Amino acid sequence: MSVIVSIVIGYVLDMIIGTPKGLKKIKSIFIRFLKRMYKKMNGKLGVLFTLVILAAGGGIFWGIKILLNNYNMIFQIIFESIVCYFCISCKDIKENGERVHKALKRGYIKNATKLFNTLTDNGEINEPREIAENIIIMIMDASLDRVIAPVFYIIVFGGAGGVVYKLLVIINDAADRLFARILRNIADFIPARIATLFMLMSAKILKMNCKNAFKIFKRDRYKLRSLNRGLLMSVCAGALGIELSFRKSGVTIGDKKKVTTHNDIKRTFEMVNIASLLTLVVLAAIRILIVLFVI
Repeated sequence: MSVIVSIVIGYVLDMIIGTPKGLKKIKSIFIRFLKRMYKKMNGKLGVLFTLVILAAGGGIFWGIKILLNNYNMIFQIIFESIVCYFCISCKDIKENGERVHKALKRGYIKNATKLFNTLTDNGEINEPREIAENIIIMIMDASLDRVIAPVFYIIVFGGAGGVVYKLLVIINDAADRLFARILRNIADFIPARIATLFMLMSAKILKMNCKNAFKIFKRDRYKLRSLNRGLLMSVCAGALGIELSFRKSGVTIGDKKKVTTHNDIKRTFEMVNIASLLTLVVLAAIRILIVLFVI
């Protein structure tokens, strides 16, 4: 039960405080370090290095947790709550999206372009529709690896699960190697399908076009090379009634029933917010029921 308490506290802390700037700097330094290390390694050594990092991250967490639990359970819950808070970045997604949304809404296209280019690596884009489309894609990508997947792994495996998953995401960003992408796709397989279900439910709650979301999901979910990414993109495009274009792959998802605007950025985050809350509540309830009636 301590895991449920910790994830709830961590989730609430993230929604109130957001991701600290100091943590973002540490993450950037760690990614730069990993990039330098992976450049010096061949394929087999890179795989071994990755597995060692993941095992060390999970092992260190478990060691500290056991020590604190032997001393005082309250300290263990505090520690795990802080770790859960560091693993979740829901408010960060909202703040990044809101800044671009406000700039586009007020017609500050130069500011929106500047903000967009600092948030993504999709190249120079200064057309409002394209900026809105790419921010929506960014939000949907982030909803999986920054919120829903960490919540899933924390509830299933405890704080160690969140730590290992977070490290895997960072390694994938730093290494840019086939084995890292394969591990990431495997790790995201179940969370992506849980996220898709709750995104459809959140579209229904928000009175969006849930029927069209399911239609586009069935048609376009495997257009992208990723086994997981297209699921969320297709639901989002269908619910909003827009078309999402992926410049690097030349793929489009959804039907262009209307022009993508700044309002769609706000609606996308509303979907993500409700879906992440549903994920937390439903998975926590399932874990509690298993603990009470099965174990």
